Amino acid sequence: MVNNALMTVKALAGLNSVRDITTKLLRNMIAKVCDDLPYSLMSMNLRFKSYTMLFTKNGPLYNDKKLGEKIYETLLYKIVDGFESEGDKQCNLTGLHYSKSFSDFMLDTLVSLGVPEKEERKKDLTLNRCWFPLLGGLGSDAQSLPMAIQTYHVHPICVVLLQFLPFCAYIYKKGILLIDSTALEFCEEFVEEKVNDLVDKVRDVVATNAPIENMKGVTKGNYVLEALEVMERCKADCEHADVNLWSFSNSGAGASCFIDRVPNELLRQLFVLRNRHRGELEHILNDSFLSSGFLECLSDKKEWKFLYPSKKFEGVSVKFFESYWEVIHKEKLTAMAQYISGLIMKYKDAKDEIVLSKTDAYEIKNDYASLLGRILLRATEKGDWSMSCQLAILDDPEQLPVLYRCTQIYKLVHFYYQKGTSVSAIPLVNVKETMVSRFCVKIIKLLNQASEYQRMKIIDRILDFRYGEKNNDVDFSILDELVIENAWEEGVYHLYPLFYTIEGKKNVYGICSLLRLYYMNKEDLPSWEDKIYFSSQQIDPDIKKWLDRINKFTAQYTDYRFQSIVDDSKYVALCEKIKRSIPRSDLRSQIVWFYSIMQRLNESGKEWNEYDLIYDPWGNYAFRTFLFAFKLKLNEIFSIYFNNNLKNK
Repeated sequence: MVNNALMTVKALAGLNSVRDITTKLLRNMIAKVCDDLPYSLMSMNLRFKSYTMLFTKNGPLYNDKKLGEKIYETLLYKIVDGFESEGDKQCNLTGLHYSKSFSDFMLDTLVSLGVPEKEERKKDLTLNRCWFPLLGGLGSDAQSLPMAIQTYHVHPICVVLLQFLPFCAYIYKKGILLIDSTALEFCEEFVEEKVNDLVDKVRDVVATNAPIENMKGVTKGNYVLEALEVMERCKADCEHADVNLWSFSNSGAGASCFIDRVPNELLRQLFVLRNRHRGELEHILNDSFLSSGFLECLSDKKEWKFLYPSKKFEGVSVKFFESYWEVIHKEKLTAMAQYISGLIMKYKDAKDEIVLSKTDAYEIKNDYASLLGRILLRATEKGDWSMSCQLAILDDPEQLPVLYRCTQIYKLVHFYYQKGTSVSAIPLVNVKETMVSRFCVKIIKLLNQASEYQRMKIIDRILDFRYGEKNNDVDFSILDELVIENAWEEGVYHLYPLFYTIEGKKNVYGICSLLRLYYMNKEDLPSWEDKIYFSSQQIDPDIKKWLDRINKFTAQYTDYRFQSIVDDSKYVALCEKIKRSIPRSDLRSQIVWFYSIMQRLNESGKEWNEYDLIYDPWGNYAFRTFLFAFKLKLNEIFSIYFNNNLKNK
């Protein structure tokens, strides 16, 4: 407030610097504000409606009909004439030293005006909100703010300076606007512009003796745009500057203060957009409906919904769209979106046009996902799309099991399609370090290690499955045997998170969808990593306990089967026999087999029940998961027996 008041005085007096403000100048301005407004400060403040927003109606100027005007003017003159820069007190706001307090000046004023001692005692001598907005007071100020819990030391000259605030008072969010910034020259220029605008607007009103209405404010977007223009005009060093827009009210019980911060990064983003797209940015910032959300999204580096065409808004230009994504450092998505836009134009059919003709087609998630899936599949068949391209647009390329969704790019793709913009060359992508890509490579390598029969059987089924968000016939056990036979050494604690969600639901739809793209249009993967780092601590504790029980059950069963073997050479044959005893595909037979081996273990003195093994921690029937973990542990145990047998030989 003090800074804005100093800058207001500087602007009214036409000074080069606030350092040029003197008590002589202030005395003259109390008598005549400036050449354009040749009236006393008191007469102007009696007419400014903004004065009561700043200083309430409880001060002597408005509340004392008998002596109020004399007290007001005499007090200001006494403070200016009695200015001091030395003393035992120090101002909490300016650092200036002084000895004579505001209360002392107020008492002198009352005495000089001949106010009887009895009346003096009734007057409020304290420095409160009537003289310094939001300061509060100890004593008579019933509506003091929390800062009034202690006595603030304020140099009396600050009271005089603040009386000029109405000359730069514009409404902002129903309060009075104040501005501050680390770029001082910008602040001075901005305040000077507001003062000059206000003086021009009230010059004619003053001559009529009519009240001076509040200067109608505008939105944050308008003020930010003004700030950008002032910064450019005054050539202020704003490389590291922040701007704060304050809105405060000093009225009664509603006294408050809000701050809208415009951080330096946001300013730099706006400068880039303004330099490239001045007209478009000005249109957005001057529109109260658009500007608020735009500034918030830009600052938070989020997508702004009005970038895109809608029924009532045509969206931004392609160049502005790309600049927006660039300044929030997400421009990589736009290149791929343009390429997909071209694929839509190339591979769409009449059925697709029904969806594509809608401006909000991407809002109908299932329809748009299905459409995009069909088009990208056609493009894959022709060699224009691939698994690595799909990896680049996944919503979360680090999530396992694979979540085969790319909803984040839908809006971008549809934007470019509606604008008729595309590129023909596939953008460069680097996805080989992501968790999903490593998982894909792992499965591809396992398939390459498998027998020709098993490999072709799995690939053919992956290519033949019907895919879709709702209607699909993907077999969730399609990769089980491959992993059990070729990756059992990694153990269930490492493999489980690749296929099962936190809720214990199996998900192979995503990995199968990606593998389908790979086998439709193979690409070179020699340098791609397949190492996936998981720790058992990442598994839900209850799931781990369940898997521990399955492992224990498997170990007890193998011990039970091996206990009668005397000849070590028969271990291998028995291992194969145990494996073959597990029905391969018929679920009913597998369940019968499970109950039979559990019964045999219980008859041998162990105590097991089905709920500990084939039901997950949430009580869901999970026999296939049990079988998956059982077979993995079985292979691990058999390998140990086999290796020990070799050592003994």
